[in-house]
Amino acid sequence: LASTLCRSLESVDLSKTEVGDDGVMMMSLMLNLRELSLRECRISDVALDSMAQSSRNLEVLDLSKCKGSLTDGGVRSICGGCGKLRTLVLSWCGQVTLGCIGDMSRLSKLESLIAAGLPCSSFPALECFSSLTQLDMSVTRPFWQISDAVVSSLPTSLQTLRLVGCGISDVGVVSLAARMPALTSLDLTGWFFYVSLSC
Repeated sequence: LASTLCRSLESVDLSKTEVGDDGVMMMSLMLNLRELSLRECRISDVALDSMAQSSRNLEVLDLSKCKGSLTDGGVRSICGGCGKLRTLVLSWCGQVTLGCIGDMSRLSKLESLIAAGLPCSSFPALECFSSLTQLDMSVTRPFWQISDAVVSSLPTSLQTLRLVGCGISDVGVVSLAARMPALTSLDLTGWFFYVSLSC
């Protein structure tokens, strides 16, 4: 009922509510929706598939700590349908992994990607994210050692970078400073240092 009566809404925060797939799907009537937070809600890929088809004006989406059966497939749907996204928050989200980041290359306006706590087997390629200014990929894997090659592939447009709990070499730190002239905030809390073999 609310989605029917409030079609002019541009921002909705449903964090920590009992809204499920059906509730999210009803929000497809809110054609002006630009910001949506579903933090700590229980939803699945079905909800995101629906949003991808209807919420074309969405610019900010928070899916952090979603408790349902959300997977990379749902995130891929969002990347394909919500091309205006500027901020995407996926931290500690269901069954989502960093494997879906490759599909985000279609989000040409993406400025902020918060993906802390997502599991991964390897660091994804990020060179194509030329508009990205904020990136958080903290503690994606215990004792994760980020290679110098990965550091050198991070977008030079970054202004804020969080790699909490990750390992980075001396060469990597120097590379960050040299390659990112716009970087104003760097968080390496809990990081462990290792000496690069290239030294």
